[in-house]
Amino acid sequence: MVLRLRPLPCSGFIYRGGAAMAFAAALTLAPACDDSADPEPNATAASETPPPPDSVREALHTMAVWRPLLSEVNRAELFAGGLLIDFGTGDQHKYTRGGFLTGWGDNHAIKVEGHTVTAGDIIETSAKLTVVTRGDPKELVMRVSSAVPEQRVTVSVDGKAVGDAAVPKTWATVRLALPAKILAPGRHHLELSFARSAPADTPVAAMDWMWLAAQAGKTAVVIPRGIPLRVGNRPRRALFSPGSRAYSFYLQVPEGAKLAFHYGAGKRTLFSVTAETIDGKIHRLFGTRAKAGAWQPAVIDLAPVAGKTVRLELRTEGSHGKAGWADPTLLVPKSSLPARRTLTRRPQNVIVIAIDTARFDAFGPFGGHDPFSGNAIAMPAYNALASTSTVFTTAYDAENWTKPSVTSMLSGLYPSTHTARTAKAMVPEDVRFISQDLHDAGLTTALFTANAVVSDTFAFNRGFDTFVNNSRGEAAARGDAMHLYQEATAWLDGHHDAPFFLWIQPVDPHTTYSVDQKYWSKYFDGTYSGYIGPTFEEPEQFALSRNASLAHDRDRAFIRALYYGEISSHDEFMGKFLDEVKKLGLYKNTLIVITNDHGEELGDHGRWGHGWTLYDELVRSPLIMHFPPVFPPGKKVSAVVETVDLSPTILDVLGKKPLADAEGMSFLSLVSGRPGHLRPYYAIVHGRGDGRAVRVGPWKLMDGDTRWHALYNIADDPREQHDRLGKVPLAERMCEVYLGEGLATLDKKQRQKDSAIRRRFSASEAKLDPEMRKKLDALGYL
Repeated sequence: MVLRLRPLPCSGFIYRGGAAMAFAAALTLAPACDDSADPEPNATAASETPPPPDSVREALHTMAVWRPLLSEVNRAELFAGGLLIDFGTGDQHKYTRGGFLTGWGDNHAIKVEGHTVTAGDIIETSAKLTVVTRGDPKELVMRVSSAVPEQRVTVSVDGKAVGDAAVPKTWATVRLALPAKILAPGRHHLELSFARSAPADTPVAAMDWMWLAAQAGKTAVVIPRGIPLRVGNRPRRALFSPGSRAYSFYLQVPEGAKLAFHYGAGKRTLFSVTAETIDGKIHRLFGTRAKAGAWQPAVIDLAPVAGKTVRLELRTEGSHGKAGWADPTLLVPKSSLPARRTLTRRPQNVIVIAIDTARFDAFGPFGGHDPFSGNAIAMPAYNALASTSTVFTTAYDAENWTKPSVTSMLSGLYPSTHTARTAKAMVPEDVRFISQDLHDAGLTTALFTANAVVSDTFAFNRGFDTFVNNSRGEAAARGDAMHLYQEATAWLDGHHDAPFFLWIQPVDPHTTYSVDQKYWSKYFDGTYSGYIGPTFEEPEQFALSRNASLAHDRDRAFIRALYYGEISSHDEFMGKFLDEVKKLGLYKNTLIVITNDHGEELGDHGRWGHGWTLYDELVRSPLIMHFPPVFPPGKKVSAVVETVDLSPTILDVLGKKPLADAEGMSFLSLVSGRPGHLRPYYAIVHGRGDGRAVRVGPWKLMDGDTRWHALYNIADDPREQHDRLGKVPLAERMCEVYLGEGLATLDKKQRQKDSAIRRRFSASEAKLDPEMRKKLDALGYL
């Protein structure tokens, strides 16, 4: 194989793609000149300290692997004489928000000098990037090609044009001098504005790489990040780091964590490890000069930054040549991970109860009270089951309203992939549900709901032998939880002798809030004589969201009492259903899952209802899973999980093959101790329109529509009252890294690979009869 490997005067190499092993062997050709501009000019070099003892093998034996950094190298920011962005790989997405609303499209393969490389498509005439700089870059260098002739690009920084240049149709390196201090250390927005648009469905241009060079006139060193590297007589998988180079990883450091690695170089090179915390303090954890020609082991205790959000930086300084960090791995005490459990029993049956419009914080393990009044919410049935279940304390729904959320739960696909996101959209024919897989595997399948959206009109009957929707016609009189559970119980009486999959989705407590006084009086003192009662309708929600002055404190208290009364009423009838499950002897062989499809705003952030914002009261799930042989009773799992993982997990528990197209992954390993789930755990949430959110550790970033642009520390601020956007840049940047990755590569199995892989279905519109149109309009979906 011919590699695009060219020694350049005092500049290292340019290389993209191809055989990494052959490249590693060729490193002996490295020029010896010193061209090592400090990647972080304003930083003080780490003081040299003796390396830790040779305990890598011991650490690997006594601790558990938490995160191999080589497997997520594209999450790292790379500084090599300036910030270097490698387009066409996962590296680009933390700067382009995964292409979401930034003018960037998919990656594609190209031929350059007979060799295949990847590039990032620019699909709009204005393409945006977000970068965090360190020094004062002197030049913007980019390898780019235009899709049309006579193209010019204008570069703006933070809204100010700094220059323009011609972009040829052939691949070329374009240079643009930068004004002094225009990219001073900190966060900046770059925009590339192209003079000419391309034909429809054709990218305007393509980008190979971009470099914010600390010195003008230099040549970028674009090389593989992780390669087999031979130092002395020993090849190791390594994070390649010739000359002055720094890799920065954003992460939450677990308690008791350590970083283990071997470091080596062909020449004497300074290796250092630092960790910056959100208060701006830099902890210098390791610093030494490597002996030439040999790998040396090191284990670093991360106790100084345990439990904190950090930017962990692995940095080298020295002449060009072979140097690298071999298998850098974050380790945690084995006691901090779930013990390995052999699954000796699997359930025969599955019952999923998706409580429509249920706020997570109404449920006992998640608070169990009205955050406004402090009243405890009566949910004895759920709380009793939760006490003998595994509770997932940080679970997130895929979207903030019913159709896309339920589609994601049933299919394991994110909303932007399955595309069933509008009021009239049908679930695309090619989207496969768990009900279809389980039906084909011999289980009897049934769904009972009173939500007009989850109907055969939109193809939700797919794979169900029995499909009951009590939202229309005469059946609407049986749409409350009492009747729905009665019908589900009757079905169960006739089908419990053979394996089954049963999905129940009561519409309580969706509007209209209409519940007997014996339930709402638990949460409201005295009688109510205001204009709201005795029910609260959808139009009133809209009106109150637009004009808060329409209601006084007592009116709002009564609305909330009606809502929580609906919650308690539902719990009563769910409890009776669960009692029947016990009487039928099904507890011992049935997996019971309780979640929601989304939550409800009760004036928390000025709005009422759902489908508007991405605050936790709308997108957190009260997820519990009950089957003691697999899910330990009383266990709480704090790792972030998503309901898009629900079907993959259920199939894993049953011992069935995963859904072929699912983007979610089973989180069974969180309780079984088996390897298999992707770390780190984070959630991507879609909103109606152009809203997205990401939850990483305690931090949550909402992005897209300006009214959603905010950053919260959920651990310190669970009600999301104190926006930290712009105040905690390190946490904001960490969230951006994962948001970009998640939006570009929704398929979790692919997130560790170099290029984004996108797959989208195409939802058609269902033909709505007058009754369905009226029903959707009443629910606020038209």
